[in-house]
Amino acid sequence: MSKFSLILCLASLIFWVTLDGKKEKNPRPAWVDNPALEYHALQYLSAVGIGSTRAQAEDNARANLAKIFQTKVSSSSGYEERYQELVDSENSSFSNQTEQSATVKVLSSQTLSNVKIGPSWTDDLGRVYALAYLHRSSTAEIQRRMIEDNSKQIMALLTRAVESSTIWENYALLSAAEKISQTNQELLAQMRILSSDEAALISLPYDAEILSAQMDAIKQKISFNVSSTDDEALPLLTQVKEVITNLGFKVSENAENQIRISYQTQELNLDNPTYKYIRYQMNISVIDHQGREMFNFSDSNREAHFSFADAKDRALRTAAEKISQDFKQKFQSYLLSQNLLDETLE
Repeated sequence: MSKFSLILCLASLIFWVTLDGKKEKNPRPAWVDNPALEYHALQYLSAVGIGSTRAQAEDNARANLAKIFQTKVSSSSGYEERYQELVDSENSSFSNQTEQSATVKVLSSQTLSNVKIGPSWTDDLGRVYALAYLHRSSTAEIQRRMIEDNSKQIMALLTRAVESSTIWENYALLSAAEKISQTNQELLAQMRILSSDEAALISLPYDAEILSAQMDAIKQKISFNVSSTDDEALPLLTQVKEVITNLGFKVSENAENQIRISYQTQELNLDNPTYKYIRYQMNISVIDHQGREMFNFSDSNREAHFSFADAKDRALRTAAEKISQDFKQKFQSYLLSQNLLDETLE
């Protein structure tokens, strides 16, 4: 070999060794920026998630996949689990995953079925990327079966509602049917994204709008007499009546259903020369037409001010706020719970 050829070979070797050393040892996968390259958009829906661990990245990927359908941001869970025992679930599902940043939850109003996790990748900074996906056609088939099962549940509840002997039983049955109907509407919305052709073939055996109208009508038939034997409670009657009307019910002095409020205050002798303290005790009892207590709400607290009179006023304002917020939320939760349905069917 000539001297020139030897120099050329050495130069070539140095070039390729240098080029190889410059190659990226941890290349960024194409799917990180475009998940459709891994799972074709015509057959799959997919989304990428990021986290400090693989588990967090997978949860975030599921949450991002849920965003394709519909999401809402909330710091509390709400009532997505109502009547879950009435709806048979199948296969793997996802709902209400938590994002890594802060404590705010990304909540999907739907439950996504058939979600799977694909490849993952960790970058040089330790951030983990994961890919979540679902198959359009097979997932739409799962949704179709769920809609059919839910429709059977709804029709059974509506049949029992027609045969119900009391207004509260009718309300509980229609309320359960309406909740499952809302789930069906969400599943149908998912199907339209997954496969519009398959969604067009779905025919429901009931009318969701008529069911909603029936629910509004039954609420208007339910009325409450709001009363109290405690003079101190009289200013609180307005807040309770407002809660009842906001829930869609009526308030009437001739109503068979009763809401009885008790409210008493007590002056406290505490070793504090600056403030005067008042303790209040409040109880709200909801009683049905048969004289049975359906629901009970109690609250007790202590308030302070420069005089007993001002402390009493502050206690009354606090009690009114508890009625407008806590009582309303808990009574609404009871009305939308399985407990009411169970009690009316005993």
